[in-house]
Amino acid sequence: MDEKRYWLAWNMVGGVGPKRFSMLLAHFGGAEAAWHASPDQLRIIPGFSDVIIKNRIKITEQDIDQLIKQTTEARAVVITLADQDYPPLLRHIYDAPPVLYVRGKPDFGRPSIAVVGTRTPTPLGRNIARRISAELAAHGITVVSGLARGVDTAAHQGALSCQGQTIAVLGSGIDIVYPSENYALAQKIGEHGANVTEFPPGMAPYAGNFPARNRIISGLSLGVLVVEAGLDSGSLITAEYALEQGRDVFAIPGAPGNNLSKGPNMLIKQGAKLVEEVSDILEELLLPDCYLSKTADTASASTEKNGRSLEKRISDLLTVRPVHINEIARMTGLDIARISAVLLDMEMNGLILRMQGDLIVKA
Repeated sequence: MDEKRYWLAWNMVGGVGPKRFSMLLAHFGGAEAAWHASPDQLRIIPGFSDVIIKNRIKITEQDIDQLIKQTTEARAVVITLADQDYPPLLRHIYDAPPVLYVRGKPDFGRPSIAVVGTRTPTPLGRNIARRISAELAAHGITVVSGLARGVDTAAHQGALSCQGQTIAVLGSGIDIVYPSENYALAQKIGEHGANVTEFPPGMAPYAGNFPARNRIISGLSLGVLVVEAGLDSGSLITAEYALEQGRDVFAIPGAPGNNLSKGPNMLIKQGAKLVEEVSDILEELLLPDCYLSKTADTASASTEKNGRSLEKRISDLLTVRPVHINEIARMTGLDIARISAVLLDMEMNGLILRMQGDLIVKA
């Protein structure tokens, strides 16, 4: 436990990423020994500038205790590269994060596919992301995404609609949900997979965190599917990481002239696998037969039908008068978590408006 404590400690030091941390381990034989090294001893390590050493000195034992307390309060566990339960696919990327904070109980041994795309998809793109993710989940495949608005949200929702496993990789600390409107979704993901991050608790979702986050999304996955993305989309960064990591890249083709089609269409020109149906992904993965069962398609269709039926029931209850989410739960007889998931779908589809205080009105 003392050794893991100092893995956590070094993860707090600005300027110490996977490469520098591995040099510390190699030179000092462990994280704890490196932590107690003098500034002169640290200067021997290539790249350890005075700025990094000052960052290290600022962190006290009390700071480490506080970090551990925050992790516990967030109901998260810590997995390090030294642990056997570290995700096997992620372990083999060249800059694997030394520390992961995990909230949930994921099965990292299952095959995984990342589904990513723009934060502002068309209704068609959102529905494709949701449908493909639901079908992947129905086949027993984990859906990985980044909890962002748009395609990421639809991907997680699709997997959850089949009670499948989904993993959200955060660009913030494990105790911070970004965007905040995805709080209920993040809680649901924790029940059917996990929220995962390399950033310590309390870390805000700074813009610079997200490219690093993207390498974990692809690193956890056998392949990355891009659904609607402009040429400046962060989803293309995830696809680049996938190629560097030797993973498959898949893309949904789009109509010429649509800016959100330019990213996927460019990837297809460069050799990405064109995807129209989930079978286009499955045939590339060389999975055991248990993941290729045709019965999964039936389960997906049934779940989608049930979801649409529930949307209609809720829609029929709504008027221009605001209705509290608790009242919707009472009138439908369903739990808040299920209602919240459906309302997220309806909000993304422009069917409802969510007001302050969990009040819902028909759009």
